[in-house]
Amino acid sequence: MKNIFLLLLLFVKSVSAQEKLEVYFDFNKSEINTKAKIKLDSLITSKNKIEILKIHGYADSVDTNKYNDSLSSKRAKNIFNYFKVKNIAIDNQIEVKGFGENYSQSKNLDKNRKAIIFFKPVLVQKPNPNNSENGSFDSPENQEILNQFLDSEKSIFEKFKNAKKGDVIIINNILFQINSEKLADGSEQVVLDLLEYLKNNPKLKIDIHGNICCNRNTNDVKLSYRRAKFVFDYLIKNGISTARLGYKGYGSANPIYKIPEKSYQEELANRRVEIEVIEN
Repeated sequence: MKNIFLLLLLFVKSVSAQEKLEVYFDFNKSEINTKAKIKLDSLITSKNKIEILKIHGYADSVDTNKYNDSLSSKRAKNIFNYFKVKNIAIDNQIEVKGFGENYSQSKNLDKNRKAIIFFKPVLVQKPNPNNSENGSFDSPENQEILNQFLDSEKSIFEKFKNAKKGDVIIINNILFQINSEKLADGSEQVVLDLLEYLKNNPKLKIDIHGNICCNRNTNDVKLSYRRAKFVFDYLIKNGISTARLGYKGYGSANPIYKIPEKSYQEELANRRVEIEVIEN
């Protein structure tokens, strides 16, 4: 009896730790609309770190039951893929499921075209200052410097225009959040451009190199490896053959500027992705 009570208590605690968010879709659409994206991005940025547990999709009662089952499943899967691209932690046993119109519906049809995301906050250990990518330069001017830095970057298409076998192309505007393989705002489009270029140039084979700043331990390559693998995985999931891709993390072993860096600009330059042309 005592064991049963303890199990029940643990179950209640696990359920109460869950939080949820509802987002709504346009009529007869499974694509994530602007309002839903704003809510999802707000969830991602407002929490220190979250883990997605379940994603349930729903539809209104318009059209056939079979059609609504398919539509609700697509809505749930699109939310799942959105979190994957944003590199949000996802439970290994996540439930991604569509319920169609088979649930207690609201009289307001707009409220039935939805997905419910169940998630939980995840505690994050503070990084070891001697074994991380913590920058040394914290200034309100950093955002302006970053914007200038990104504005000076050429597009993927320009950089690859005259590329030949053996060339290493520096891509400074695939940026990641500090101590994370999660893309920084604005960098997703650059990865999409790389994807488009690879699709338009089917003979091109590349290696993706991850680099970090600020870390004097050149043997610490885990973060740079995860960043390179993130780009690799993204390209694979979107149709690029593994035979055309490779990836490697170099940590801080190949800095453009000597570590410790002397400015925020130098940190940005060292925290980069490089693409080596293997075959073209």
